[in-house]
Amino acid sequence: LKHKLPRQNLWKPNVQLHESLPETFAIISNPSNAVFLLYHPAWSFNFGHLIWDDVLSLFSMLDIFGLTGLYNDDDPDIFPLPFYVEIEDEPLWRCNARCKRDEIKEVWMKCTRIFHRMFPPIFRYETHPSGDILRTGNWLKGMNSVLGGAIDSNATTIALNKNNKIDDDVEKNWNQMLPNTSLVLIPTVLAGTGKLGQSSCIEDCAAGRGSQLFSFRRFLIKNILYPNFESILEGKKVPAGYITFSLPVGSSRPDEVTFFQDIIPIAKELYGEDQVKVVDMATLALAEEVMLALDTAVLFVNHGGGSATSIFLPRHASVFLYAAGKCKEPIWCDLKKNHFDSVFYESNGYIRPTWIHEKERDDKTRIKRLLQREFNQTMESWKRKRF
Repeated sequence: LKHKLPRQNLWKPNVQLHESLPETFAIISNPSNAVFLLYHPAWSFNFGHLIWDDVLSLFSMLDIFGLTGLYNDDDPDIFPLPFYVEIEDEPLWRCNARCKRDEIKEVWMKCTRIFHRMFPPIFRYETHPSGDILRTGNWLKGMNSVLGGAIDSNATTIALNKNNKIDDDVEKNWNQMLPNTSLVLIPTVLAGTGKLGQSSCIEDCAAGRGSQLFSFRRFLIKNILYPNFESILEGKKVPAGYITFSLPVGSSRPDEVTFFQDIIPIAKELYGEDQVKVVDMATLALAEEVMLALDTAVLFVNHGGGSATSIFLPRHASVFLYAAGKCKEPIWCDLKKNHFDSVFYESNGYIRPTWIHEKERDDKTRIKRLLQREFNQTMESWKRKRF
């Protein structure tokens, strides 16, 4: 909860003024439309935390400065490049590469796996395959690709000496740094995310945020389905209207989650085998997960990281959230909220949430009635082209 962190665990840029140029510095010029985002990752060790804690924060920061590329054809097609800011200690279990404690090293390894899997489709670029994807040194070694042809193959990230001349021994290949480079000149940089994430933007901060969350959905889908986003949406006159069950395979809470074994047969009896999809989202490519969500009228999912799939749902779709566990965080207990998910589902404004708590799971008659109501309401809305 970033606005509740002890001051010594917050990060802000350290500004240093230099009266003269250092011995060696470098200018980043490729891709020319890059916007560098300096921030400290939060708890990005699963898909939900990555989306809500990190990517939403970074998107909101871009949105403040009109750099999302979503609002009209004249908006620049920018490439946001997240850069990890390192701090020495980590008392709050966030992603941190420099902390020496074994448990934090284990967390960082999980975060790195998520970064490598998710950042290419979400931000349309890949970094050097070795090491940690967000650390600046790896990016400066060279980007493998930027989806969309933004990289100029003839461009060079130029390493200059203090006389503003290219050193003769510099290999003229983009994004190559001299070993002794001390400073890097980056044209466009945004630093810090403040209260822009889901778990740190609550109450007054979250009021009226629904339009931004829908824009965030569009930003994600546009990049994940690139370059076919517009044609896919134009070709989808009416979504298929699936009832989708997202299975919690590999959940960190195996004793608390449900596999919907009592409800899946009821859904199939009501709507037929072809209309009901039962999937482990972790086995799908992100583009496949998005395409399934775009055709889903009602999503059944356990609350937590896996529920982030719901951000891809069409307008007026419905999501059944099976809650597990009790209120564990004092800050959230004080706000009468049991789960981090509550913030998104209370403020997104385009999908309808239905919470099913543990004591309500066995009431199959009630859940069947709710499913029929939610499915009918969604399909009626879509008939009026409201999706």
